[in-house]
Amino acid sequence: MSQRKQPIVERVAIPVGAQVHPYRLPDVVRWTVQYHTAVQLRAVRTGSTAAQNHPQKACWCIPNQAAWDDLTGRYQALARALRAVRDELKRLGSFRDRLELAGGLKTAPNPLCRWVIAAPAGTGGYAAPFDTTWHIPRIQRHTLSRQTPMMLCLDGSAHATTSQRDHVVCFFEEDWQRVTQARDAADAALAHWLAGLKDVGRYDEAVADGRYTRQDMACLPLFQGGAR
Repeated sequence: MSQRKQPIVERVAIPVGAQVHPYRLPDVVRWTVQYHTAVQLRAVRTGSTAAQNHPQKACWCIPNQAAWDDLTGRYQALARALRAVRDELKRLGSFRDRLELAGGLKTAPNPLCRWVIAAPAGTGGYAAPFDTTWHIPRIQRHTLSRQTPMMLCLDGSAHATTSQRDHVVCFFEEDWQRVTQARDAADAALAHWLAGLKDVGRYDEAVADGRYTRQDMACLPLFQGGAR
């Protein structure tokens, strides 16, 4: 059995799974650390009495209330930025819905619009990246040549076809600029969040570099209120 050691910080932040929806983040919850071993730590989730083991590499150190407040603010900003991307795409409207509103394939212009924007709708079948916990969905614009009942022909080539699913219309350059501005803001918010995690450190990295000593812990402000 691995030797049990005193925790280097009182609490850690652990995401509840990975991001499996393009515009919704997984919860991040604080846990109180009881001890750690070579590669794991044992902690209790707030509101529970049952302790669980977690890999150290999946936990981020929360040395004090100020650190938690800072991370919470960054995470909320990232959530807002992702919703802003979703809202801009929703404002433009899905290709299928807009085609129907224009009278369907028989009466709508063909092509319906100059461009289409490929972006996940978030209504099912989303293939999230497997190598990261948090991400910004991929968004691309394509020139639309024509549409068929179920497909889109892109970039002026009859061979570049794709499903109408997960595409929104783009009639004007200004619409694309608004989408890219929202996406860039989300990219910046994600970078800000990841920088915050780097500042506090992953538990295994903090154990290795010794950034939190017991003397440091004695000088840190106490936590205030309940954790989530």
